Amino acid sequence: MAEALFGGDGSEPALQEDRPPSNIEMRVGQAIFDRVAKSMQASFSAVIETTLKFETLETRMDFAVIVPRGTFAIITTVNLQILDRVGEMYVVLPQPALNAIRQGLAHDATKDAVTRDPRWVRQMQNEITRSEVKVEGMIEERQFTLGDIANLKVGQILQLQATAKSRVKLQCNSQALFWCQLGQADGNYTLRIDDVVDKEQEFMDDILPH
Repeated sequence: MAEALFGGDGSEPALQEDRPPSNIEMRVGQAIFDRVAKSMQASFSAVIETTLKFETLETRMDFAVIVPRGTFAIITTVNLQILDRVGEMYVVLPQPALNAIRQGLAHDATKDAVTRDPRWVRQMQNEITRSEVKVEGMIEERQFTLGDIANLKVGQILQLQATAKSRVKLQCNSQALFWCQLGQADGNYTLRIDDVVDKEQEFMDDILPH
């Protein structure tokens, strides 16, 4: 990270010298940790207001004690990539720190009502309602075998059990919508909607033998 800040292009080999971090590297690291803390605070704010701020920077892990040994914690790995080089940062959240906001974290924010933009909703409704769809009126359905289809001939008449009083199924994209009554007006066939198709009953009729 420090190399990129000072104009490096990543072509130089990584420094292998075993030395303590310089003051510049410490300040760069602090800036990264501070940014991560702000991002985590923004993430937690979706369920509960939480304050996370940078407190101190330690370079020796034996002095970095935040909770007693054996305490449960959540560990998350964050990958930092720059100049085709990747470094890992571990975020450790002790359970005692999460207990204070436990109830808030247990809340399912997805179940909350989402504030909708009325203009966007109105535009979506206008565009959807103007979409053209094709509907079909199904008078009767019959089952044929492949042999029956192969034996059909031009001029052959297929007998239907439906009558002028039979209900017509109005469907769209093979999905049944309404039951209708067949009629006539001005020399054209008409459909009068009588009832909504019971999808559950339709499903049971399809899987149960008649």
